[in-house]
Order: sequence, then structure tokens, then C-alpha cells
Amino acid sequence: MTTDMPRMTPRRLLASAIVLGALCVPGAFPAAFAADAPARGAPPNLDLSAPGVAWAGFVAPKAPDYAIARAFNDFTNPASGLGPVTDGPAHPYVNNEVAREMRIPPTYRVADLDNAAAKNLMPWVRKTASAR
Repeated sequence: MTTDMPRMTPRRLLASAIVLGALCVPGAFPAAFAADAPARGAPPNLDLSAPGVAWAGFVAPKAPDYAIARAFNDFTNPASGLGPVTDGPAHPYVNNEVAREMRIPPTYRVADLDNAAAKNLMPWVRKTASAR
């Protein structure tokens, strides 16, 4: 079975050439278009190896303070509504950084399935979480 290809009329050929030209022009002159683009990259004189430059994820308190460590360590509650499912009071979660600062052993997360957020979970999720 043979199919006839549609004939390329001059109008269709001109339209194809215009579309192809519009697609190829930006690639042919990238420097001209890049001159109008905003500058990218690091600011001048940026030296991240200079003394006194550091990335601070956890700023240790002057004395071990569980309240500060707990606020850093756990999910925070939103301004209104349900908060996240947190760790149980019998099994407080302590990550490695906080454990080092507080001088206590690190622990794993154990969900508190009695808080309001956990009651919002689907039954199969509560069953799976309580089994672990």
C-alpha cells in the first residue's frame, strides 16, 4: 500500500523556512543575547576560605540547654492548625549534633501516636507505625 506524500506548495515551504529560521537564529548569536542577561556568578572578592567565614547550621549554646537543642532538633509547629507527628515523650529524638552538644547518646525517631496530628493519619499508617 503506497501513500502519497502531500506536495510542498510554495506557501508551505515559505512557512517552514520561517519557522526553521526563527528556531535557529538564537543559537547562531548567543553572545548578542547574553549581553542583555543579568550577571551571574559569585560577587567580586568573595573568598569562602578566608578566616572568620563559616556555614553555621547549629550554633551551640554557651552551656548545654535541652530547650534550645530540642527546638533545633525537632519539627516546629505551624502558627495555626495541626503540627507534625512528633516523637513520643517516652522516646525523645536526639540527632548526632545535639547529642554531641548535650553529651547524651543519639536516638532514633519513635512517633507519638497519641497526639492530635497522629490521630489524623490513615488507619494503615497508624498500624504500621505502631508495629515498629
